[in-house]
Amino acid sequence: MTEKKNDDSLLDNLKAAGASIGDVVSDFAGRVREDAGQEDLLARLKDAAGQARTRLSGANGGEDIKAATADFASSAEGIARELFASLRGAASEVRDTDSFNQARGFVSETIGSVRGSVDEAVTKVRKDETDSTADEAHTDASGRLDNLMDNLRGDADIIDGEVIDDGK
Repeated sequence: MTEKKNDDSLLDNLKAAGASIGDVVSDFAGRVREDAGQEDLLARLKDAAGQARTRLSGANGGEDIKAATADFASSAEGIARELFASLRGAASEVRDTDSFNQARGFVSETIGSVRGSVDEAVTKVRKDETDSTADEAHTDASGRLDNLMDNLRGDADIIDGEVIDDGK
C-alpha cells in the first residue's frame, strides 16, 4: 500500500513540476519574442548567408573561398553573440519570477519523492540480497540527486556549460 501511495505522490509531483516548468518556458519564450532585435538578428544571419553563397558561387580560387568563409564566420559569430546575450537576458528576467520559484519548488519536491522511492527500493533490495550492490546503488543515486539539487539551487560550479565536479 505504501508503494502505491508513493507512486501516486511521485506522479503528482511530476505533473506539478511539468506544468510549472511549462509556465516558465512559456514566459521565457514570450520574453524572447518580445525582444524586437530577434527578427533583425535572423534577417542579418539570412543576409550574411546569402552573401556568402553568392561569393562562394563566384569564387575563382582558394583565396576567394577563404575570404567569403571568413567574412561569413565573422558576421555569424557577432550575430550569435547578440542572440545569446538576448537569450541570457530573457533567462535572467525569468529567474526573478514567481513562476520560476514555484517550478523550482515543484522540482525539489519531485526530487525528494524520487529520493524516497530510491530509499524504499534499496531497503527492499537489502532484504533480498546479501551483497553490497544495494548500498552502492544508494550511494550513487544519492550523489546524483544531491548534484541535481545543487544545480537546481545554482550551487554547482559551472564553466562553459559543464558542471565541475569538486569530488563530493
